[in-house]
Amino acid sequence: MDIQYIGEQLVWGKIGNLLVMLTSVTALISAIAFYFSFKTNEDSWKRFSRTVFGLHTAGIIGIFATLFYIILKHRFEYYYVWEHSNTKMPLRYILSCFWEGQEGSFLLWMFWHSVIGWVIIFTARQWEAGVMFFISMVQVFLGSMLLGVVIFNHKIGSNPFILLRDHLITFNFYIYLLDL
Repeated sequence: MDIQYIGEQLVWGKIGNLLVMLTSVTALISAIAFYFSFKTNEDSWKRFSRTVFGLHTAGIIGIFATLFYIILKHRFEYYYVWEHSNTKMPLRYILSCFWEGQEGSFLLWMFWHSVIGWVIIFTARQWEAGVMFFISMVQVFLGSMLLGVVIFNHKIGSNPFILLRDHLITFNFYIYLLDL
């Protein structure tokens, strides 16, 4: 028997999850491309890595917009919104609850790292590829934190677009694993 959930808007979570995966993959590709740009000193690798880093930045902005929308519209079917906001909050507090949780903090770090990355791209000249490799690797790590990776039965990070019902199932599963 299927449970019917009335009034849920799941499209925002699907868009958000797609953007989280996009930013994680583009961060990894960007790091690899900047590494090859550093090793070979070819302009084609530099142009490619800048393009991929641009897609990465666009994905981060998309995640920001999607998460802000579901918080602003009080879409309580998402665990992050349910955990960090309520309908009585004034707008200034809704803005602050955006980065109140772990997921929002990692997203804020990703945003500022991408801003620093673009400053380096436009100013660093010969240092660009080497420094951007490390910035992109940090972005890979932060992206994995937004994906909510599980390593050896330990959950590292959390996805801001997980549904409340899925979070409860996952939470109960981890409690079950701890009892074993």
